[in-house]
Amino acid sequence: MKIFRLVKTSLLIPLAIFPVAILLTVIGNFLKQPALIGTDFFVQQVPWLANLLINSGNAIIANIGLFFAIAIAIGLSKRSVAAISAVMGYLMLSAITPTLAPLIGGDAYNILTQQIPMTLVPFDLFAGAALGFISALIANNVENKQNVNNATLFGTEGKILIYSLFIDIVVAVILSIIWPFAFVAISKFLQLLPTLVGQLVTYFFYGFARIILEPLGLSTTLTSLMEYTQIGGVWNSPTGQQVAGDLQIWMAQLSTGMPFTAGTISTGSYVLAIFAIPGMALALVRTSMIEHRKTVAAIVLSFSLISIVTGFTLPLEIIILFTSPILYVLHALLSGVLYVILQMSNIFIGATYGGGIIEFIMYGIIPGAGKTGAWLLIIIGFIYFGVYYFSFTALINVFKLKSFGREKEELILLSESNSIHQHSMASQEERIDVIIRALGGYENIKKVAASVYRLHVDVHNIDLVDQQLIKKQGAAGVFEVQGQIQIIFGALTREYLQRFEAKLAEYQQY
Repeated sequence: MKIFRLVKTSLLIPLAIFPVAILLTVIGNFLKQPALIGTDFFVQQVPWLANLLINSGNAIIANIGLFFAIAIAIGLSKRSVAAISAVMGYLMLSAITPTLAPLIGGDAYNILTQQIPMTLVPFDLFAGAALGFISALIANNVENKQNVNNATLFGTEGKILIYSLFIDIVVAVILSIIWPFAFVAISKFLQLLPTLVGQLVTYFFYGFARIILEPLGLSTTLTSLMEYTQIGGVWNSPTGQQVAGDLQIWMAQLSTGMPFTAGTISTGSYVLAIFAIPGMALALVRTSMIEHRKTVAAIVLSFSLISIVTGFTLPLEIIILFTSPILYVLHALLSGVLYVILQMSNIFIGATYGGGIIEFIMYGIIPGAGKTGAWLLIIIGFIYFGVYYFSFTALINVFKLKSFGREKEELILLSESNSIHQHSMASQEERIDVIIRALGGYENIKKVAASVYRLHVDVHNIDLVDQQLIKKQGAAGVFEVQGQIQIIFGALTREYLQRFEAKLAEYQQY
């Protein structure tokens, strides 16, 4: 459970930049729609502006797996070289896949990928997380071994990268071999499903699978197949052109002024992002321990605001996935039911990314709420807000689930900033001097490193450590883990690490 907690906190850090990237992409795509803005100025006169915004946003969004790799490598290893190793592995995966996948996947794979207007990295989130974990594992093991032998820093760092190089190649090759089989299998399954079980069950499967497959990095693949290939439908435009894919059909109907008959795939995103996720967030707040409810509210409600505005739901989904997987499964089931409801409701609203309120206005209201069914979506949305709130609240309370804000270890992390703030009047230098004495003095300290929230101190003699004295210096928590002292300093952890390292370096000079 400890490693899941570390992974979760590591992943939440790089996600902060993605809402901005999404907004850039959304605005850029909006400028390229003369039917919406009433002018082709941004298409004919300054096309570079829209392309600049789209490409800037996509540069971040398309590399979400890379950010995950870096975050996990640093969070689990406490070594910057692990991040370099993770980047190296992810770049190898990105380079090897275009070489191997077309050869292995054959014509079926190549035809489908040519229809999708984006580069799909195999198992993007999962691959990034796996490569980050492997890099951290190598960095930690090599570091421990080399410290015993008193190897130089350069030698240790070099061996970490060399080991990682060969292992990353193997992992990249394995993922690149598996990827085309998974891609083609998903596409064939989606093609057969309507014939086997009917249209409504197919939409239930899509809504359920897009959530369940997110941790495996296959959700984007699933959605892309529905939005850009014939799997999502085929429409003949008034000009005789055949358009394939749910989203591309909607965009073509928008530009030609035809009634909407597609867009269900993206329509579900609006309900989930604007209504369902905030309902989930409110349930997490209401079921959290009352003494930490304000802190929990500040975290989850800020994430739900991001979801409402940009449609980026991943931060809250990561929280429930790693704290209570049962809630994540409930989220997937409710998503599946939602898509069945939307398929029967004739609501058609396109989306270029996640489906936040900005895109809802652009693609749901501006084209005409009567044509898109925007008003009905709002009614369904409020109903789903209640469904999420009451179902999540009931499940947490009935089964006493350890959801976000109800676990002791997590509450220590949540309260860390308050604990440290109470000691802000004291000099940080003085506190560090006291902490060093509480750790048994300079002679007892072997090594100091840091993760996201914690200072990790290896000591020679654990019996010389005074944990209570350390807590009195503003630490939110002190733990002994396999002979190592871990001290929680929250957002100030890196600053404390730098000062500790300076103190130790100064001591070693004398």
